[in-house]
Amino acid sequence: MAAPLNLPFAILNAFSTSLSGGNPAAIIRTTPEQNAQLTDEQCLTVVRNLNQPMQMFITPKADAPGGFSVRWYTQVRENMLCGHATLAATGLLFGEQKEGPFFVQGANALKALDFNGKVNSLEGAKVEDGKVEIALQAAQVDELDREDPRAVKLRAAVAAAVGADVGVIYLGAGAGSYAAYCLVELDVEDLGALNVDHVALKESGFVTNVFTARPKASEREAGVAFETRMFAPTVGVNEDHVCGSAHGLLVPYWDRKLDSKGQTMHSHQVSARGGDLWVTLDSEKGLARLAGHVVKVAEGTILA
Repeated sequence: MAAPLNLPFAILNAFSTSLSGGNPAAIIRTTPEQNAQLTDEQCLTVVRNLNQPMQMFITPKADAPGGFSVRWYTQVRENMLCGHATLAATGLLFGEQKEGPFFVQGANALKALDFNGKVNSLEGAKVEDGKVEIALQAAQVDELDREDPRAVKLRAAVAAAVGADVGVIYLGAGAGSYAAYCLVELDVEDLGALNVDHVALKESGFVTNVFTARPKASEREAGVAFETRMFAPTVGVNEDHVCGSAHGLLVPYWDRKLDSKGQTMHSHQVSARGGDLWVTLDSEKGLARLAGHVVKVAEGTILA
């Protein structure tokens, strides 16, 4: 029997400066040799022992300074993309001291890091005020006609989840790599206070259900452009703490609706933990740029 692998890990909260806010992610570093040895079963064992909303394995590329091969995992399966874990990894790598296990020679001198998954690749960068940034593909979001069978099914699920008396301003569906996402704008004064029956959203016809609304007056005066919540109960995420990938839909939607013309908007995710994102539509490159803070809460080694 082969000796277990000793893997350094760190747990960080993404999109927050609070130890009790943002979305936690565990980042696990492997060498190329360790990565080649790790089976899916071993990865899932590590993931379940760390028990965070998302785990991300990162392996530095010897032939590409600032480049990493990555794998994202929930508690039950490998994911093809995760925004908040990638933001956490970006903050960790740019902030690591020379003696730390996540230090990569020359990384701090770079403007950006490249994270290459099996299907999707993301870029992480340093920006102002101690924030870091990732860039996602901006989604095409198609408004659903009232008679569209998808709209009928989604509207019924939303009514069951939040109550038939809550107004629905917009129903949209993502396309391409966002085909599993829907976008729902609700006519509510306080999205965070809204009781949502996540079980009802299992019947929405979509995996990832993104709710959004304009904030109340006090939040708008504080600079918040829009609020959001995300529910994916069919894959075990009753409510996500802060969802980066949902902003692939939210950023182009609100940029158009608020006529922001590519200016930075402040998004507030109003889950129980909460999180803040500063988002920008890069229409020339077709990207949604998400910036936020990252705070480390734990580190150590784990056996695989």
